Amino acid sequence: MLFILSLNISATSWLLEVSLREGVLAYVENTLLMMIPITLVYFVVKVFKTGVFIVLLPIWILFEISSHYWLLPWPWLTFGNVMSNQYFFIQWYKIFGVFAGTLWLLLLGNLSYMIISKKEKQIQRYILFVLFLIIPICASLFMFYSIPANRDSEISVTTYIPNDSRVSNLKKTQKLYNYVTKNQVSNIILSPELFLTSFKISSQIEHANHYFIRRLIKLKPNTAFFAGAEIIDDDSRRFNAMMVINEKGNFYRIKRKYVPIREHVPKYLKFAFGESFYSRCENDDQRIISKLYGIFPVLCYESIFSTYIVKNVEDNNLIFLSTSEEFMNNSYFGKKQYLDIVRLRAIETNRNVIKCSNKGYSCVINEKGAITTRITEEYQNVIAYKIENHSIYQKLIKSP
Repeated sequence: MLFILSLNISATSWLLEVSLREGVLAYVENTLLMMIPITLVYFVVKVFKTGVFIVLLPIWILFEISSHYWLLPWPWLTFGNVMSNQYFFIQWYKIFGVFAGTLWLLLLGNLSYMIISKKEKQIQRYILFVLFLIIPICASLFMFYSIPANRDSEISVTTYIPNDSRVSNLKKTQKLYNYVTKNQVSNIILSPELFLTSFKISSQIEHANHYFIRRLIKLKPNTAFFAGAEIIDDDSRRFNAMMVINEKGNFYRIKRKYVPIREHVPKYLKFAFGESFYSRCENDDQRIISKLYGIFPVLCYESIFSTYIVKNVEDNNLIFLSTSEEFMNNSYFGKKQYLDIVRLRAIETNRNVIKCSNKGYSCVINEKGAITTRITEEYQNVIAYKIENHSIYQKLIKSP
């Protein structure tokens, strides 16, 4: 128990750098959530007089999986994420996914404890520990170095990350339009989360918010602009979304996984935290976007959800990830940890990911989790590759 709680403290400590209020809230939430499986393990062991690890293993795995689905989801602390920085050791996540990583670490931890605490049968335990440690790593290294990265179906994308995200929509889009008229850009332009703010769906195309976007589309009719946007409908409800603007019109993909409390408040907690800042919407244009471009647009917090990304990338062969990491206050550890977790989604889905971030690390990640291009300029043309082959993990998740 102390081991698990110490991991919890270590994993959440970087949040305290973000802001005291958000860090404390996150820590309290994580600690309370982790008390659920720990308390359950305690009572099961007490009642049935069984070994702690035999009970802990299934309960903890079920807890991690369920934490992806309940109304206060916080899968950031999935133990399998710990290996994200050593992506060359976990290529087998393509087969079993991040929860198998949790299982692997728990088994290794238990074997280590048995070796340290007990003297009998030490040779067998040492052999078992070495086998559990070496076999997955060797298999992963073989996959990483012997299987070449995909180089078919090349796609060029221009990323636009404004140096100053606080200026108006009009100034940002005017600056983009002026750049396009003077420079060579790709037919697909990608911007970070919340690039456009307070964008009203009912506005006509001549509205200042998207005047220059429409001029850009007329100038380059084959252009598609993937823009992170805060949109407002006729009922004054706000949505965090990805807008795809092309010559046919505007298409919207609404964020499905909101940050608990900060972005969306469940109904049963509104008495304590008030109304949600953003609303939910299950009816959007994702199918149209997939059919037109074969791209799955992901918005920030959604990328933490392993099963959600794997299930929804089925009809797409490339992932766009738009994020806004201003809340991290330039924390090196926070941004690095998030970038490493995104590597896992690339590995699990066998897809390239173009991560376009405001105040975070922007880059292109290949299907092995390796960074192929770092995005450091306000405007930058990058190359990624569309991949149609599904990972085994994706097939397992999708199977009935």
